[in-house]
Amino acid sequence: MATHEKPDVPALPFFESGNVYTGSFRQSFRFRIAKAEDALTGSYWNEDLCFEKAEHVVSETFPLTEAGRAACIDWIAEHQPE
Repeated sequence: MATHEKPDVPALPFFESGNVYTGSFRQSFRFRIAKAEDALTGSYWNEDLCFEKAEHVVSETFPLTEAGRAACIDWIAEHQPE
């Protein structure tokens, strides 16, 4: 099983304050984590475009907790291409 690089993501208070975090791996794997009501929404896409312009975004919702933040980071890491 391949080991994927995990993104360096800000602490939970960053998201609790309503901030959005975006990043990328390699050339075209992009990701975004944002607060959505009382949850975190993690998204990723394999296009060299911003979130708003990407056509094939995959998203998942996680609890707005430290465990949810960690699960979101793991989920993003697991989906990056080899």
